[in-house]
Amino acid sequence: LQTAANILGAAIGHQEVESRRQKRYDLWKIMLSATPDILALKDRNFVYQAVNTAFCQSLNKTEAEIIGKDDYDLYPRALADQYRQVDLDVVRTRQPYSEDEELTSLRGTRQVHVIKVPVWDDKGDYTGVLLAMRDITDSKKLEESDLCVALEEERINILAHFMRDAAHEFRT
Repeated sequence: LQTAANILGAAIGHQEVESRRQKRYDLWKIMLSATPDILALKDRNFVYQAVNTAFCQSLNKTEAEIIGKDDYDLYPRALADQYRQVDLDVVRTRQPYSEDEELTSLRGTRQVHVIKVPVWDDKGDYTGVLLAMRDITDSKKLEESDLCVALEEERINILAHFMRDAAHEFRT
């Protein structure tokens, strides 16, 4: 009878651990799906293991259509080659990749900031690459707009000084 109680207790304990693990997983999934940033995790063979909603939307595919695939399954060969080279460089150098790039998707051509980070386990073994991509199109346009405004103000100031100096020369 004691053995049966121990087995039952262990089973209940295991269910509670699994329930807590599932709740944590569900919370992480909610958090990752809530961000407009594109997020993905590739394994050591550069196969997608996890993606968020924004990633799926960027490809117009479901999570099930992406998980288990690599870049060559999802992108034209030239683009997949480029992505693979960056992944290999990240792993080789053990350094993050962080660059602004152009991304063409269903939403058109956008400016994005791409970050790729090598992932290592507790033993220091390489386990994959984490990808984060943020759309910076609007902020780039704002920067360009601010620059244009500043240049126009400078042009107006120069013109005003010139006209003032010319008027002074004309009067004298």
